[in-house]
Amino acid sequence: MKHINIPAQITTVEDRIVGDLSLTQLGLMVLPIFTSFAFYAGLPTPMKLNPYKLIIDIFNCLIFFSLSLRLKGKLVLFWLIMLSQYHLRPKLYLFNKNSSRANLNQPSKTVEIENKVIAKKAKALKPLNKKQLKADKFDLKLNLNFIEAKKGKLYVYVNQPK
Repeated sequence: MKHINIPAQITTVEDRIVGDLSLTQLGLMVLPIFTSFAFYAGLPTPMKLNPYKLIIDIFNCLIFFSLSLRLKGKLVLFWLIMLSQYHLRPKLYLFNKNSSRANLNQPSKTVEIENKVIAKKAKALKPLNKKQLKADKFDLKLNLNFIEAKKGKLYVYVNQPK
């Protein structure tokens, strides 16, 4: 299959519909019409003009028109989306790469002793057969060991009874 790289300048160009207005800007400028009608029909005393409905409509139009403005080549709406994503990102990271369990670059004496013990135990382990994995014959008292290998393989070993 043939792959063609598209330059970033081509993919980031916005289409201009009317003058300098893009489709999203036009959508943001037309949206107050629909929301104003929803307020006009849905709020108390439906389909009658009231001063509080006018205030809500004017405030609604100001919000949508301010979202359609451009700052440094981007819409204010996109700036707000970017800021909200930044502030809503996860701030608590549970994985610590520098923990003693995951720090493989600086082995300590206890790690070397544990490696020798694991090597001795691995020799005493035998792989499970397919018959042992059946649910009706599976013994919950087995001492299982799980060893992860490359490419997502998982080996299950059972300790031999002595």
